[in-house]
Amino acid sequence: MDALEDDQIPCLLEKLMNGNDITEDEIESTITKLIQSCHAPHLNRAEDVPYERSDFLGVAFTAKRRLDILCRILEELNNSQNKGEKFSFLFKKNIIIRSLLLASEYSENEWEWSSKEAALSAKNVIQILCQFASVPTLKKLLCGEPEDSESCAINYLECALQTLTSAFNKKSWKKCVAARASYWFILLNLDEKCLGNYLTYLLPPALFIVDDWEQRNKIFGLKCLHHILQNTTGAEIRWYGRGMVIYEAIKNLLHSREVKVLEALYPTLILVAEVLESDPEYTGHLRSVSTYDTIMQQLIQEMRHEQNIALRITYSAALPALLNAMGILSLKWSVEIIPMFEDYLATYSGPKSEDRINILKGMQVYIQKSWPQIHANATSILKIILRLLYDVTSQESDLDDQIRQNLIKEALQVVRLLHAAAPKTTRKLCEDLASVEVHPQCQCLLREIDKIVSP
Repeated sequence: MDALEDDQIPCLLEKLMNGNDITEDEIESTITKLIQSCHAPHLNRAEDVPYERSDFLGVAFTAKRRLDILCRILEELNNSQNKGEKFSFLFKKNIIIRSLLLASEYSENEWEWSSKEAALSAKNVIQILCQFASVPTLKKLLCGEPEDSESCAINYLECALQTLTSAFNKKSWKKCVAARASYWFILLNLDEKCLGNYLTYLLPPALFIVDDWEQRNKIFGLKCLHHILQNTTGAEIRWYGRGMVIYEAIKNLLHSREVKVLEALYPTLILVAEVLESDPEYTGHLRSVSTYDTIMQQLIQEMRHEQNIALRITYSAALPALLNAMGILSLKWSVEIIPMFEDYLATYSGPKSEDRINILKGMQVYIQKSWPQIHANATSILKIILRLLYDVTSQESDLDDQIRQNLIKEALQVVRLLHAAAPKTTRKLCEDLASVEVHPQCQCLLREIDKIVSP
């Protein structure tokens, strides 16, 4: 590469700047060598050995320099084009696709082989590529319609995905680690109209990555699947059984004890469950066991008697979203859910009380979704809330004042929703509540509840 920088590149730049005759083959050959020398190196090691940032020492520094050179060449090509030079579609396609995939590898400084400086240079390359392709934005470059510009007659996105997946597949992805950066970059820059049309390319990588043994790969795969589910229609996910494939690929992670994996898992699993349960085939049919039920059963089983605070927080954070997705069908789980509310709100789990806040939000969702029958559980819910208010206002409590106020705020919201859903029942249960003898701080809250339920 040094010889290339010392000889071919200065010669190429000089010819471009002076408007000298130069063939597309000569330009493409030089740019191709530059790009090949700039890619993050492949890892030649056993798949069970995780890589670290130390495996890429010096890569970002070299990449930054060569990305700057590439940017300079692209600027001259763009200048020539603006002056009337006509480049062939095939030439432009090859230059744009290869340069884009290279820049995408370094587009985020969080990647182990990149840096802030390299990421900035990569963004400069992408910016000049858009100018060279005669499009205003990267999304237009990837998702633009043919009529947007003459250049967009080339389907850059499909070409990029075909090039990427030739190296980024189930057999080679562990060695071509930087290819996942290109995959993620493309995924993020596709709009909702465009992403669904290319699931054939975009879904398989997320599935084989999430199936890996390494935690960071599981999380990355879940992150990709979540993005795909959020930005495609349910019909597109259900076609060819894709939704069930995704569900089967990730449901076993429910047994994981890794907090970060579970934090990424539940939002993704709930999204795919929503897709499956909205299948028109199930319209008008009440099934005995739904996808939601399977997830809820496992969640409750994991929540029972859990002592690890981080896991309690993770499980309780997943509960509101799952109840919201289930809607009124959450009623069938009342026998298991109500004791879970009581257990988590009665158990001290540290001064931050994150799991308690999560459970209170879950109670709010439960009341809103199951309001037609909430009166049957109003007594239990109100007892749980009153006990919590007594505990958090006790002098023995070591809660920070802000945390205490948050708990009180969410608890009173539960009472408001309960009263809105079952006013007569709640009012009857709260008769003479303000006159109960408790410590002064709790007494104030009882009077507040009395005001809430007063006609």
